[in-house]
Amino acid sequence: MHLKLYPLDVQNCDFDLISYAHTTKDIEYEWDTEKGDPVQLKSGVGNDLPNFHLEKIDTKGLDCVSHTNTGSYACLRMRIKLSRLFSYYVFQLYIPTGMIVVVSWVSFWIDQRSTAGRVALGTLTMTTMTTVQSSINSKLPPVQNPENTTFILCRPQISLREKFRKFFIKPDYLPAKIDYYARFLTPLAFIGFNAVYWSTCALLTSEYEKSHL
Repeated sequence: MHLKLYPLDVQNCDFDLISYAHTTKDIEYEWDTEKGDPVQLKSGVGNDLPNFHLEKIDTKGLDCVSHTNTGSYACLRMRIKLSRLFSYYVFQLYIPTGMIVVVSWVSFWIDQRSTAGRVALGTLTMTTMTTVQSSINSKLPPVQNPENTTFILCRPQISLREKFRKFFIKPDYLPAKIDYYARFLTPLAFIGFNAVYWSTCALLTSEYEKSHL
């Protein structure tokens, strides 16, 4: 499975029908396309999949030969295209994450001398973000490359670390102008991040689908 674009990933699963009784010298298999699509889908098929939606099954242009020590055997291949149900992650990941980020901006309106309130709000936000990230990662198998969700969860944490840095590096110098400009620059940066994030996801998804046609 390709989980680099999770939860916007599309999985293509190949299903092969192979007979090891005769080699390609004796028999070859081909899909019968004269009467339409050789693989017929009944209504309701795929509705019981918990996390995916069955989009289609392809049989065109899929050559299949199984090579073993005893010879080469013909086979029939069909490719099942599954797209992950995105609505679940909208309500479980993206909307909660966005709300947490927006709540963290409240610290810019809190008096700069109220260190306890600002730090408490930042700590609570970072803890919640870490919990969300752990919950999402617990549902995934270990992979070498970072998933798509890692980037959207790391961006708010980087912003929070910058807020904490102001308190611990320069606790006695907190100019009001920083908070004033941050009230506008931080939302703009978050909007820019989302623009880059979603456009990149759309581009990578399109490239993945083209490479697996």
